[in-house]
Amino acid sequence: METISGSSAPRAATAAASISCADVTFVDIRVRPTERSGIRQENRHSSLGCAEESRYERLVMTSEASVELTCTMSRSLLIICFGDSLTAGFQSPTRENPSGRDTPYGQFLQSHLGDAVEIRVSGVCGELTGEMVGRFRRDVLDHQPNYVPILGGTNDLGWNASLQDIFDNLISMYDQVLRMGGLPIPVTIPSIRVEDAAGSREGQEWVQAHVGRRRQLNQLIQEYADLKGIAYVDLFGATAEPESGELAANYSNDGIHLTTVGYRLFAERVAQVLKPLLAGSVQS
Repeated sequence: METISGSSAPRAATAAASISCADVTFVDIRVRPTERSGIRQENRHSSLGCAEESRYERLVMTSEASVELTCTMSRSLLIICFGDSLTAGFQSPTRENPSGRDTPYGQFLQSHLGDAVEIRVSGVCGELTGEMVGRFRRDVLDHQPNYVPILGGTNDLGWNASLQDIFDNLISMYDQVLRMGGLPIPVTIPSIRVEDAAGSREGQEWVQAHVGRRRQLNQLIQEYADLKGIAYVDLFGATAEPESGELAANYSNDGIHLTTVGYRLFAERVAQVLKPLLAGSVQS
């Protein structure tokens, strides 16, 4: 799996939570099967919160023996997972994961789909959909992917951006992939969870209002997919509690981002959409 690093100006955290995360870059390096390899981590910038500046890290496969950098992969199909921190796989630090190690769903998706496809991940922490549109050509279209799962809008909603503005940005990216000859995979925005909101009526009303806005935006995303006759991934439905509509506690430890279990489920749902499409591509 390879991750394309997007440029990132200083970004503000969402209004719902101010949490740091990293934009990571994976570089595929081909190593002979008999050689042992490790991972070296190189910080390119200081580690700062999303509200100040994203931290960039480059994960490079290393080996004492010779390695071949594969800038151009020979695989026939390319998938680029595109989005914000939910695509980058950010996790808030916990006792079990004190460093807040990123677990992008793309790495789990690779295990579902195998080595017949190349998977790249391009996720930038704190990014708004307008910023996603700004880097879309460089980080997606210029690589001519076959399939592009796109998840964006969580940060826009945190800043109370209008649903129509968010949706227009998402449509712009969906349509650009279609015009290029690829297939976008729209992903619905997951819900939120605020543990202390249940203690007051005002808190409950605030949460339900934000959950309602997510439902409305997700309805627009689903209607677009139905209109275009393309498949979408309902990440909201997969990770929300059926009764309250809030993000389920086992899928998130901070109420916004997912846990490893949540990112694994994300990958499973994307794989369910992609597997029949990939089978059709092979047959044709």
